Amino acid sequence: SFQVGSAAYPTASQIRDQILKDLGYYGEQNGIVFNTKRGSEHYKTATALANRVVVAIANNRISNDQRNPLLATGAALRDFARVYGIVERPATASTGPISIKIGGAAAVAIPAGWRGTGSTNGKKYETTSAAPAATNGAILTVVSVETGADTELAAGAQITWDSSAIALLLNPATVQSPGIKGGADTDDDEDI
Repeated sequence: SFQVGSAAYPTASQIRDQILKDLGYYGEQNGIVFNTKRGSEHYKTATALANRVVVAIANNRISNDQRNPLLATGAALRDFARVYGIVERPATASTGPISIKIGGAAAVAIPAGWRGTGSTNGKKYETTSAAPAATNGAILTVVSVETGADTELAAGAQITWDSSAIALLLNPATVQSPGIKGGADTDDDEDI
């Protein structure tokens, strides 16, 4: 037999054998001799029926699992969660401070949305607001363009600007403490 939750269900061969025993018992009670040996029509029919029943049992197991909040997955789990006010949290972007390098004593204008690439993860980051007169060592806030836990960067990591159009803005920018944080993946079944 095999387990479905806490119940044990018969295997296909056990179901087939039981069908053949029942047929033999019926025959004995009514004076009929049925050929139930391997290869007989009754054996083939019992095998085919048992194979179908096992599929039904397996489908029932899947269905029952999806009705149990401890075993449900996917859409069924999310339906359960919504009943209790639990909703799947979407992925979030990372954000944090960086210090920039400016060549010379000049101040430069850095627009909001100015992009760079993280040196350790290859993810894109952009400035959250304009810095109309940024000087060497200025601290700017960046946010990841993509979402997810893999967008986080530790303090000390570097970001290389994607464009050199701002002449005195030098590469790389350095992530400051506490790092670029807050990135999270969409909740999976285990989180829910």
